[in-house]
This record gives sequence, C-alpha cells and structure tokens, in this order.
Amino acid sequence: MTKISLKDIAIKAKVSVGTVDRVIHKRGRVSQKALKKVQDAINELNYSPNFVARSLATKKQIKIAVFIPSPSLDSFWAQPLEGIRKAENFIKDFGFSIEVFTYNDQHPELIMQMTPQIMQGGFSCILAAPNNKEEFNQFFDQCKQNKIPYVQINTYLDRNDDLFICYIGQDSFGSGKLAAKLLDFTTKPSDTLLILHLEKEIYNAEHLIQKEKGFKEYFKIHNNHEIDIEREIFSDIHDKKKKKKFIRQMIKLYPNLAGVFVTTSKLHFVVEEFLEYGSDRIKFVGFDLIEENLSYLKKGQITFLINQNPTQQGYLAIMGIFDYLLKDETPSKIQHLPLDVVMEENLDYYLKEIKGTTMVS
Repeated sequence: MTKISLKDIAIKAKVSVGTVDRVIHKRGRVSQKALKKVQDAINELNYSPNFVARSLATKKQIKIAVFIPSPSLDSFWAQPLEGIRKAENFIKDFGFSIEVFTYNDQHPELIMQMTPQIMQGGFSCILAAPNNKEEFNQFFDQCKQNKIPYVQINTYLDRNDDLFICYIGQDSFGSGKLAAKLLDFTTKPSDTLLILHLEKEIYNAEHLIQKEKGFKEYFKIHNNHEIDIEREIFSDIHDKKKKKKFIRQMIKLYPNLAGVFVTTSKLHFVVEEFLEYGSDRIKFVGFDLIEENLSYLKKGQITFLINQNPTQQGYLAIMGIFDYLLKDETPSKIQHLPLDVVMEENLDYYLKEIKGTTMVS
C-alpha cells in the first residue's frame, strides 16, 4: 500500500500543506470550505495517520486525569481502577501518563474543592465517574470553560457540549428492569419487594434514580398479580446499631417482604440483618462481583448479582481517550456494556472466564 503524505492530501484538496496539517492535528483556524475539501480528500485517499510516529514527533507527555470515588471507601472502585491501570501499561509507551484523583461521594462538597487543582493540572483529557449529579454538572461546566474533553463511566449525565467525548458503562434503567425481572421469578400475589438505596442524596445520584425507575417500570408493564413495590433510603451502613434498628423496622413495616433490591454494590452490608430478623424466603439482588458480595453469593444468601463489568469500563474509557487524542478517532457517544447475571450455580465458571479474559479495546 502506497504511503499517503500530507502533500498528497494538499494536492488532492487544492489547499496548502499547512491547512492539511491544521485539519489533521486540530490546531488553528480553518474555513468550513477548506475543512470540507481536506476531509473529502482524506476519505478519497483512504488516509490513516501514523499515530506512533505522531506520538514520537510531539515529544511531550500527554496527561490524563482520572476522577473517581475512593476505592478505600468503596471497594467497587478498585475494579475500574484495575482496568485503568491495565490500559495505562499500554499507552505509557506512547507518551501518556495518568494521574488519579479520588473523592468521597458521600461528601460531594469536596468535589468542587478539588476542581481547581484538576483544571490547572495541564491535562489533555479527564475520565470521571460523576456519581453526584449537581456537583459534576458544575465540574463538567469547568471542563467546557477550560476546553478539556472528558469521558464518563458508571453514571451517565446527559451533556450537550462538544467536550463530552463518550459514556462507557451500564444502562442503569435497563439494569433496574433486569433486577425486577429476576425478583419477579420468586414472588407471589401480595408479596412486597423493596428497593433499598444505601446512599445519602438519592436525588443527586442519576444512576440510582434510573435503576429505581427501571425497576418500577418493569412491574408497571408486567405485574399481572398484585405485588407491592416499596422504596427506602438508609445511609448509616457503618453504624451497626442504627442498621439493625432500621432493618427491624423494615421487617415490621413490610411483613410480606419477599425480595430486596439494593441499587449499588453495597448489598453485603445488609444481608445478615435481613436474614436474622426476617423470613428465610427473602431474596436479594444487588450489583457487582466484589469479594464481600461473593462470600454471600457462595453461601446462597445472595440470590443474584448483576455484574456491570467495572474493570472493562475503566479499560475501555482510557483506550477511548487514547484513540481520541492520538488517533483522532471519535468513539460512539454512548457505550453500554453487557449486564451479566451471576448466581451461586454459575459463579465458579464466570470467575474463571473473567480471570482468563484479556482486555480488548
């Protein structure tokens, strides 16, 4: 295959080599007419930039900021971080570096305190998990103001601006519907199912709002027998006294409780108390294959876990940024990953599959 040069494109488009360079490397101003000429010439000549050569030619470090909840406070976030580190091992040879910033999503006021440091850090792109809707809309406004592109994982905030590259993660609404369907298999008329949010500010957590909506929507469409759907919020999961008191209240308040849907990976915090004070027919559905949840799944005390592929989220997000910055490839705006249903019976096989799988971009 003949190598296509910038001069070839310039001749084809009838513009200067400098104009072609500005279009390909997205720097400087180009008229719409010239832009169209260059793009048409690129398409006709089937030109693909040599991104390896480009990375060597720039001779500068390309910095990516990662802004996610702290894995030390919520072990779920160790999995996206694992995927991020795997991707980092690949892209570092092309002049990329990653700096990780973590926040406590139970104290969203700290997000804005950290924002200036990130905005002034010289980053070419930001990967963020926007668990707190209000604060992260402000954060992304700052990205727009500072002309820093960004990628979202885990939680999707609908943003109508050119700096938003893409979202990679679960379909939260769909995962709520899936949880409802799984619990529907085990219910009978007059049963109660409980949507349980183990977080503080639910109104500010878009992914949890969407999971609840999806759960309710399923029963709105498919509820041929009367099932009572309730919703509760409890955030003091580390206070054992308050937690026991709360769960006793739930058992008393809902004597026909047959299923509990916890909308995050924190199901393991409440399983023992529900089993201690409630009926042994209560089924549990939650999210993700973190070790704390797996111990209950292996004993048959958690019925289903919905795996949101968090490691793949982190990996694909970094590789998407790499393609965007170095290869000028714009990824699909919304990338939903598969929702895998894991239970005691298929857990060993599933874990072997994950262990033997290599990340692919």
